Amino acid sequence: MIAEFNYTVANAVLTGIFIIPVFVLAIMSIFQVKRRKDPVRDGAPWLKISFMWFFLSLLPTVASDALYAAVVSGYDSSVTSLFKVGNYLSLISGFLEQLATVFCLVAMVEFAYGFYMVLKPGVNSGASIAGDPTRNGVATVEEVGDRSKRRVVQVATAVLGVLLLALSVALLGKALAAYVKYYSLIYSDNNDSSNTDYTYTVANYVASIHVARKLGGAFDILVWVLSLPMLGFAGYLVHRAQGLPIKGTVVLYLVATIFWFLRFLWHLIYNAIWLLPEDSIGAPIWFEIADPLLNVWLFFITLLLLYIMAARRAGGLWSTAQPWTHFGNGYPNQEYGVAQPYQYAGYGVGPQSYAPVPQGPVYHQMQHPAQVHEMAHPVQPVYPQEMYATPQLQYQQPYGINPPAQQHPQQLPPQQHVYGVSPQQTPSPAQSRSAPGVDPTPPPASGTSATPPSELKS
Repeated sequence: MIAEFNYTVANAVLTGIFIIPVFVLAIMSIFQVKRRKDPVRDGAPWLKISFMWFFLSLLPTVASDALYAAVVSGYDSSVTSLFKVGNYLSLISGFLEQLATVFCLVAMVEFAYGFYMVLKPGVNSGASIAGDPTRNGVATVEEVGDRSKRRVVQVATAVLGVLLLALSVALLGKALAAYVKYYSLIYSDNNDSSNTDYTYTVANYVASIHVARKLGGAFDILVWVLSLPMLGFAGYLVHRAQGLPIKGTVVLYLVATIFWFLRFLWHLIYNAIWLLPEDSIGAPIWFEIADPLLNVWLFFITLLLLYIMAARRAGGLWSTAQPWTHFGNGYPNQEYGVAQPYQYAGYGVGPQSYAPVPQGPVYHQMQHPAQVHEMAHPVQPVYPQEMYATPQLQYQQPYGINPPAQQHPQQLPPQQHVYGVSPQQTPSPAQSRSAPGVDPTPPPASGTSATPPSELKS
């Protein structure tokens, strides 16, 4: 009993240590992880929902461990009630953790497709047909194909998500129904083993527990199988991002996918050795320490990496102009699809050779709104010498009229100052023509962490 008590307390501590950090990250994600009408950031809302369910799952997990520790420590008063409540809380915590898993999986799929669209060669995923007056509402073949792929990904993700949710709900309902019937009989006056109702209820309870185990195993195995193509696709995205400023963000996604794979590899081992075999005698006692380390800790690390990845601004996952992107032109009220596409100096076509960054302040000429969408790259920078070098007009003096005084062009105030450019030296017009090539961007039941009910372990 002492060893079981110690391992149960260790499980509670290793799990409950993340309650406050997950709560803080859940609140911060509301303000830091935003979609901002960017089509490649559809995973942001799902990630925030996953944080919320993960936080809620930790509370009944710790409470279940505390009640079970009270039972095994020899607490005599209301032992039966504590044991029943602990088992119910364990089932609820597993269900909430599975919900967090489903929403995290959807977020990872959406982020993966967002990276794919941003890194796709020759495609400006943030461009809008309706916002480009030169297109006359006509979509290219590539854009029509991208929309079809997008629908396929959304439908496939929705089907898998609904399937996983159905498995979770079925597991919770089957286990709860079996517990209610079993406990209502076993702790009543008709708990005589010679009673027919007792024998039937116990047999029905054992069969229901086996079904619940299979449902939990199916959930874990399906998620692990899905993690394999996700892991391979994340490696492909890192290969596509070589030499681009977004590579660090893509590497974060790859590392998160690796931890996700390892977490469900542990779930797969647990199901294959201790949960699904009918002759299993239950998980060993050291499972109380291994499960939070390989389940809760890995899940927390995965969510943390996804949070850092989604909250990044410079060098993050963006396809539309934002105030922190190097191509933000300062146009107010940019709507969805109207902003300039997010490009890293030839974005998506491999490593680029960057020209030296010119010294001196850089100014942008304001263009007509119709001209903004015709440009394949950010606004052509114009330096002070060119801006002030107005061509001299030949003045023909009419007969008998003196020529007016020479008019000097009015000096224009600078429209925008590019970050990281020092005003120590003013480039010549020849130097300014190399500026377009410059990139000025600075450098469950089976898955629950709570102590599973003794009926599910055995």
